[in-house]
Amino acid sequence: MNKRLLSSIIVIVVFFFASFPLVSNELGIEYRIGSLNIPDYQVTNSEFLDQMELPNFFYWDKGISLTYTHQFSDNFKFQTGVYSDAILKNISYTHFYYTESIFVMGVGPFFGFLNSNVFPYIEPGISSIVRIEFPGILFADLRVDKTLDVHLTHDNDYFQERTDMSFGFFVPNAICTLSMLSKKFTERETESGTTYELVDELTDYSLKTTIFKKNVPYHLHLVFSYQHYSKSYIMAPDVVTNDLHTILFGIGIDVYANPALFYSLYIDNTLYSFGQEEMLGMDTIPYAFKAYLAMRINFDKIIQSRIIE
Repeated sequence: MNKRLLSSIIVIVVFFFASFPLVSNELGIEYRIGSLNIPDYQVTNSEFLDQMELPNFFYWDKGISLTYTHQFSDNFKFQTGVYSDAILKNISYTHFYYTESIFVMGVGPFFGFLNSNVFPYIEPGISSIVRIEFPGILFADLRVDKTLDVHLTHDNDYFQERTDMSFGFFVPNAICTLSMLSKKFTERETESGTTYELVDELTDYSLKTTIFKKNVPYHLHLVFSYQHYSKSYIMAPDVVTNDLHTILFGIGIDVYANPALFYSLYIDNTLYSFGQEEMLGMDTIPYAFKAYLAMRINFDKIIQSRIIE
């Protein structure tokens, strides 16, 4: 089955399910800004890279995410949205969730879009989610996203990969969560007559503590994280990699303004950074931070409150 036909089938399925009447509607908006930066470091140990004009490795990790959720029943939920960041670039997601007892299972297509100037301008993939939760005791999550076609046969071909894993447990007035997030974007490019693969990869290990109190509409988050970011240029047998390792501390707050409105603010800051591979021994270590503001609006709660009034 070719890529264009498969994409068309997935789009038809998504719009078919989205046409069902809604039971609950929720809109989520998130704006992010931060730095994910490796400075423009001179590479000298590879002949093919010496001939290239390397781009600057500094990234502003900024973007906006939009999500739309509606609940068909207590067991079935649909969610769709668009997302962008410095690693995975532009993606649209659609997930269909089914809940049964302690299990939550989700599956759906995703599309990388406007990341290439080659028709059809989209790359389809599959996203799978599994969650096990014992309410008030512990929970575990696994999410795996991968582009369907991972063969890089033409310039500007690319594929996207993402893996999320987390395990959390409850203690009095707090939730402790251990997480791992991996994002990878691989693209084929040609520069000065040389074809190579460019790989951006970020892995984040974190420990988050969420502090809460019953009947108080605020939750406080304290997060320690270790990030490994790499940018690799690959043309066998040559591989040149720029590695940056960063330890960060973050703090955030959730505000449940009312049953229909939720706000979240988060910011983190670099505690220590060091380079490896081509960045080993660098005199100047880059500074990294990120911040985001998120909001969720439940339209059904708003309508219910107006009816009651």
